[in-house]
Amino acid sequence: MNMVCTLLKLVQSFLVDFEVEGAKVPKDFEDILNQILMFCTIWSIGAAIDETSRKGFSDYILHLVTANPDIPKLYNIILYIQYAFEP
Repeated sequence: MNMVCTLLKLVQSFLVDFEVEGAKVPKDFEDILNQILMFCTIWSIGAAIDETSRKGFSDYILHLVTANPDIPKLYNIILYIQYAFEP
């Protein structure tokens, strides 16, 4: 439950500019929202799991991102696959 609350608080902190009535929403807001959600998911879950689970989480996120060749372009992700994750 704590990870979900952290995730939602992070997302809310990024969306505060769009909460103002009459705020202009960019045309690519869906892409921006996807990037925000990816970032917040990685940081809220990755920060909360224990050190032994981080390698598996990193591998899982990397698998999700590389499963579709369009995802790195969509999220503007630069993958440094040549460097192994070492906690």
